Amino acid sequence: MDVMSIILAVLLILFAYPLVIYPIILAILPKNKLKYRNETINSLSIIIAAYNEEDHIVDCIESILQSDISGLNLEILVGSDGSNDRTVEFVKALNSEYVRVFDFERQGKNQTLNQLVKESKNENLLFIDADFRLKENSIKNILENFGKLDVGIIICPIEMRTKSGEDSKEGESIYQKYESYIRRNESEIASCVNSLGSYIIKKDIFDSIPSDKYCDDLHSILTSIKKGKRVYFDENNKIYEVRKSNFFEDYSRRKRLVGGGLSTIFAFKDLLSISNGWSAFFLWSHKILRWFSSLFLLLAYVTSLFMLDTHFGLITAYLFSVLLVISAIGFLLEKAKMPNPLKIPLFFVSMNIGFIKGILHYLYGNQNAKWSRKGLD
Repeated sequence: MDVMSIILAVLLILFAYPLVIYPIILAILPKNKLKYRNETINSLSIIIAAYNEEDHIVDCIESILQSDISGLNLEILVGSDGSNDRTVEFVKALNSEYVRVFDFERQGKNQTLNQLVKESKNENLLFIDADFRLKENSIKNILENFGKLDVGIIICPIEMRTKSGEDSKEGESIYQKYESYIRRNESEIASCVNSLGSYIIKKDIFDSIPSDKYCDDLHSILTSIKKGKRVYFDENNKIYEVRKSNFFEDYSRRKRLVGGGLSTIFAFKDLLSISNGWSAFFLWSHKILRWFSSLFLLLAYVTSLFMLDTHFGLITAYLFSVLLVISAIGFLLEKAKMPNPLKIPLFFVSMNIGFIKGILHYLYGNQNAKWSRKGLD
C-alpha cells in the first residue's frame, strides 16, 4: 500500500472511530453498578432561562403545575434574558404561588442561570428550557431516582412532540436513538458526558458558569465529574420538546454547541488526562474526536481526489461526491419547503459542516451565550 493510500485509510478510520468503533467498545466494556443513598427529596427549584419565549413559557409552567407536586416544596424561577416580547407579562399573569419571574437585562443565558441559582431557595435544582413539557409523573420520578441514586446529576432524555402532546411527525430520529445508546452505556460504565438541556443537580455541585462562551449543561456535567460525582442518563424518564425542528436553526445550534463545547471542555482540560480514566476516554471519543471527525472526513475527500488513478481513491471520491450531490438536492428541497425524502443524507452533511464551523467559532472566539433560536447573535 502506498503512502497516499495509508493516509486515506487512517483518515477514514479516524472518521469512523467515534461513529462506529466507539459505540462497539462501549457495548463490550464491563458496567459498574450505581451506588445508592436512598434519600427522600421533598424540595425542588426549577430553573428556566428564557429569551422571547411568549409562545412556549406558559405551557411549560402549566405542565409543571399539572405534574404530581403534592407535598413538594416547589419553586419555579423564570429568568428573562432581556426578552423584548411578552414573556415576562405572560408569566406574571399566571399569578402562581410557585412562580417567581426575574426580568434581567440582556446578559446571556449563562449569567441568567447563575443569577437564578443564587435566587433559588432549595438544594435540588432542575434545569429545563421553555419549550420542554413535563409529563404528569415526571417530577415524582425524577426526584425518586435522584434521591435513590448516589449521583451528582441525572440527565433526562428529550423526545420531540407537537404542542398538543402527540408524537411529532419526525418521531425520535435515528441519531437521537444512537445518542441515547451511547449516553446509556457511558452512564452505566462511569459517567455520561453529554446532556440534552434538562438535568437535575444538587446546589452544592453546581458552580457558577464563569464565561458566556461555555455550554451551561456541559459545564455542570464536567463540574460534577471533577467533584467525583457520577452523571447518570435516565433513559426512562423522558421530557418532551414541542418546538418544531427547523433545519436551518438546527444547523446554527450545532455550530454554537461545538464552539461552546470545545471552550467548556478545555476549561476542564485536567479531565482530558489519562489519569482521569473513563471520563477522559469518553470526552476524547464522544466529544473531541466526534467533532473533529468532520475535518477527518473533509481531508479524506480531498485526499481521494488526488488518488483517482487508484480503486481506493476513486471509490472513496465517488461515494463522497454522490453524497454531496444528494445532500445539495435535499438542501434545495428543504429551502423550498417541499417534501424532502433526502433528510438523512442532508442531516449527515449539514451536521459535519456545522461541526467544522463550530470548531472555527471556537478557534476565533466567536461563540457566546447570548442566544436566540436562530443561533448566535
